[in-house]
Amino acid sequence: MSRDDPTPDDVTVSVTDAVNTVTISVNAPRMGWLYLADTDYPGWKATLDGESVPIYRANLMFRAVQVDAGLHEVVFRYEPAWAAPALLITVVSLVILLFLFRLADD
Repeated sequence: MSRDDPTPDDVTVSVTDAVNTVTISVNAPRMGWLYLADTDYPGWKATLDGESVPIYRANLMFRAVQVDAGLHEVVFRYEPAWAAPALLITVVSLVILLFLFRLADD
């Protein structure tokens, strides 16, 4: 290996972990895989530099995305399909409950 060949130490990674979002900045010396040792579960979506990318299952239960060489921002966001309908049902139920309490006061 020559002095100019990238080594694993040349990869730089910065991770920000929030409630439903994991943001990773990676500077990769060549194309490869960004492996996130976090359980893969339906509802996770990924973007690479703002564009949607597929999430691949890694080692049977974790997540990975393919990245090209260079500086990139990868965002994993948990957006389960059931969240919007659940919120709608909750709001409708509260409105009905308030209406019933109002009828009971009359």
